Amino acid sequence: MATELDQREQAYQTAQRQLPTVRQTQMQMLQDRKVPGADIRRFNQRNLQWLLTSMADQNLAARLWVREHLSAEQLERVLEHSPRFFGRPWFRAVEDSLPAADD
Repeated sequence: MATELDQREQAYQTAQRQLPTVRQTQMQMLQDRKVPGADIRRFNQRNLQWLLTSMADQNLAARLWVREHLSAEQLERVLEHSPRFFGRPWFRAVEDSLPAADD
């Protein structure tokens, strides 16, 4: 199970590492009045939204994988011990992707 979850976490963190660059590019586009709004919307959808969706997909895939690989008894014990097991954060944030304090 650890191998599967590690792979999902790595994919999640890879997408997360790209977020600051994409957000910075989008900010630069917004500040340049010569860039058409349609281009900014397209960039947002193809880049920012894609990364966020990718992260959410990895998170969901990990949770589904665990649910499908635990026996009914194991799942019951986990949920008795931690009722919010599936609602808690599973993946560590990547430190270098967090916004600076002055943002």
